[in-house]
Amino acid sequence: METPSHYGAAEPATHPLITSTHREYEVEDISARTSSRRRAIGLGAVAVVMGFTGVAAMMRIRDSPAAAASAMLRSETEAAEARTWFEHERAEQAMADADDSSSFSRTVYFQDNEVILEYILEASGASSLEELEQDYDYYMSFVPKAVTVSGNLDLINPDGDYPDVNETYVAFDLQCKNCDAGNGAMSFLMVINLLGDIQGVYPHNETLSVDALHASPVSSKELYLGMNKDSLENGPAATWNWGKNEYYQYPWGWTGNSHDVQWADQNYLWHVPAASDFQLRLMDLGSGDEVTHINVSGGVLPQAWVEKSTSMVDINHFQFDDDNKIAYMSFRHLNAFIKTSEFELDTEDTSGTTVGVEWIVGSHNGTFTLIDIDGTEYKPGTPEYNQLYDGLGSMWAGQHNLEFFGDDEFMMFDNAYDMENDKFANPSGSRLLIVKVDEEAETATLVWEYQFGYNTTIYGDNDQLPSGNLLGCAWPDKSSIGRSESTFDAEIVEVTRETGEIAWRMEVIGSGERASQPSDTYGWMMYSVERLYESPVILSPNCTTGDSNDTITFNTFNNFKTATAYTGTYVITTSDGDEVSDGSISWKSHWRKTEVQIDTSSGACSGGCEITVTNAVGDVGTNSVTC
Repeated sequence: METPSHYGAAEPATHPLITSTHREYEVEDISARTSSRRRAIGLGAVAVVMGFTGVAAMMRIRDSPAAAASAMLRSETEAAEARTWFEHERAEQAMADADDSSSFSRTVYFQDNEVILEYILEASGASSLEELEQDYDYYMSFVPKAVTVSGNLDLINPDGDYPDVNETYVAFDLQCKNCDAGNGAMSFLMVINLLGDIQGVYPHNETLSVDALHASPVSSKELYLGMNKDSLENGPAATWNWGKNEYYQYPWGWTGNSHDVQWADQNYLWHVPAASDFQLRLMDLGSGDEVTHINVSGGVLPQAWVEKSTSMVDINHFQFDDDNKIAYMSFRHLNAFIKTSEFELDTEDTSGTTVGVEWIVGSHNGTFTLIDIDGTEYKPGTPEYNQLYDGLGSMWAGQHNLEFFGDDEFMMFDNAYDMENDKFANPSGSRLLIVKVDEEAETATLVWEYQFGYNTTIYGDNDQLPSGNLLGCAWPDKSSIGRSESTFDAEIVEVTRETGEIAWRMEVIGSGERASQPSDTYGWMMYSVERLYESPVILSPNCTTGDSNDTITFNTFNNFKTATAYTGTYVITTSDGDEVSDGSISWKSHWRKTEVQIDTSSGACSGGCEITVTNAVGDVGTNSVTC
């Protein structure tokens, strides 16, 4: 690794202090704007969540002092001062939460982690953290100033049967984009629990960042990745076992398009080849060779789309249905997503399969009527439809991580960014969005949104969790920030679908200089985020007694999301260890609830039984039941 020499007598950067008077003004200003600035809407219900101080301002005022830390952190000239301030706020928060055991908040410093500290010292050439801190700007390109986490246990775990917050995780690759030309800036591929404790971290240079990130279905505590080399949007496939901290990069497994990859089996990976947005390629990871491919052509697919350059199409997500007979594809530049016709795939046929497009949702070429949250309908081809989203003919723009989650619903991060004309299409900013597709009626209805109140140009995610909450990530573009202001660099939020409340939040505090930088993408951000659990989940076990047998029922989720059904087993044992029943489980795809019903002999569990479920990679979850 090259060790850049970057030490000099430059003064640390300073930022204006946000005063109490300023904060009071912002509270008043927020009250006049929250109804349109930051909200969550579900099936007509409106919940005001947060607000902003104007079109460009980024400060958010909340009840939590520790959460306000990110808003106050402006005037530090040294990291030591930042630590003192945050620890003071954390102590005040602990006292404030004494009567509210459901709330928690915490400030985390990545440099306290031994793995991270060793890496940033080696990469910087500094002999100690104190030496590195002497050059504030350079220091801030290696590690965030601080990370705050906060949450509400009742909102995170509404049923009480999900794993505790210390065994509930988020996985992401935090990268410092364009932070320092001397070292290429840093990235941290990591898994943390909801308390902010680092479970695994793989520090690496930002010149090889992670776009696609999914839980591996073949190894416990492992992620499979699509890497982005030098912002080429192309790079190698890789895996990282965060339980063992083992990173493996396939030597010939370049994916062509780093935005998404999908696991096929033990050694095959679906990806989009370079310079081809309408083809899906199955790669043998052992050799890098093509096994077969799918050509998307015909049906309602416009020929003009096929003839566009890949830079004007930009597929950034794809997935298959439960039976691997249909593909869904999302195109960022086209502001649309599609469904292919059904196909039969023969992995022995190297000539590939050609499949047409059954429907298009969004864009001027859309085939479905779009229905806004307020019920207004827009039929394709009408002037009203064509003028949607400032003339894009869609209700989203530049979207990322669109994903089918079953029940005809698609979750996406709507960047609301018109890529072709380089402008934002929604004055309320980027949002988490749910679209429900009715194929028979040929409609696509916006059924829920959560507005951030700021613009995110690239990246962003939106996943549905087993609890029904939505998990997303975003970062405020500098166009959302006044030049004299500063805010967090990036955030991950878990939002309740019913009320739009924040169940959990992580904020990454950077140098605070994004607004003054020449680059449009500067500072800490992440492409996507995934929820993981330590173990499979067993919800609400119940027993109904009968004359000849008892019936045990429970709902269950695997501890990580899969796009297809996933296998496991169950066993029920008495308190004495005697086995009552055993069998197999097939967890539904897309983290949909799986219902299990088991008949046992009458009275077998009258003294209590333990239910144990084990998935295909050996992860084990338990719960108890009494008949």
